[in-house]
Amino acid sequence: MKKKVFIDIGHGGTDPGAVANGLVEKEMARVTAYAVKYELEKYGIETYLSRMGDSYPSLSERSNSANKWGADLFVSVHYNAGGGDRAEVIHSIAGGTSKVLAQHIIDAIKDEMKQNVGSIPTYSKKGSDGKDYHAVIRQTKMPAVIVEPAFIDSNDRFIVDTVPEQQEMGRAIAHGILKTLGIEYKTAAEKPETPSKTEPKPTAPNPYAGKKLVSKTNDLRFYAKPSWADKDVVGTVNKGLGFPTVLDKVNVNGSLQYKVQNSKGKTFYITAADKYTELKNK
Repeated sequence: MKKKVFIDIGHGGTDPGAVANGLVEKEMARVTAYAVKYELEKYGIETYLSRMGDSYPSLSERSNSANKWGADLFVSVHYNAGGGDRAEVIHSIAGGTSKVLAQHIIDAIKDEMKQNVGSIPTYSKKGSDGKDYHAVIRQTKMPAVIVEPAFIDSNDRFIVDTVPEQQEMGRAIAHGILKTLGIEYKTAAEKPETPSKTEPKPTAPNPYAGKKLVSKTNDLRFYAKPSWADKDVVGTVNKGLGFPTVLDKVNVNGSLQYKVQNSKGKTFYITAADKYTELKNK
């Protein structure tokens, strides 16, 4: 039987969560949560999102949905504020698998994102009634955690201030979940890029030098290699955002994709259709 992971997207609707430096928590959490979803599904995990758009399910509705669905794990994705400089994961006061899950997620964030995790990166919080303080941990019937990958009101934000970085954070969180479930996975660093037969050899000079790619729509998929397959999707980009470097244009099964790089030099592929993307001067 497939494992089931409920992914809660923090805040939403009229509740933006933390807002600082042009960043909005509810939007960042949505980007990261979708990346968690896509990465888990590559390994055969069933996923369920607490919200699809910009809505605000109550905390009880989120917990009840996870309980009714019969999730094996519950992971709530947030971003932090308050001037810190680290990732944090909150687990149940009962410890157990919740605490193990928290540790695996924080380890993945530290190793893959090179994020500071502080001296006490995972912790629990008890309410005045002696139960878990946080409703989504207290009310869920499965091991649950709340993930706060970075503070957006300090220099800590620079690790997640672009959509590709927020998606990369989501993949790291997913890897912590997979480890908890006992499922082997490979990080991006462990996946050597295999040249596609459809990809032409690069020519010099680069005709796209000085150009950046910008998406014309929300939730536009991009891929780990020249492909249109769902299994090769590694994230999405929203309208007005994109990639700072365009390397090439390649033919993939009769349709064109741009070969692009993010700010960290990682290579991805995205549609070159004028309806969805455009190139602009840097």
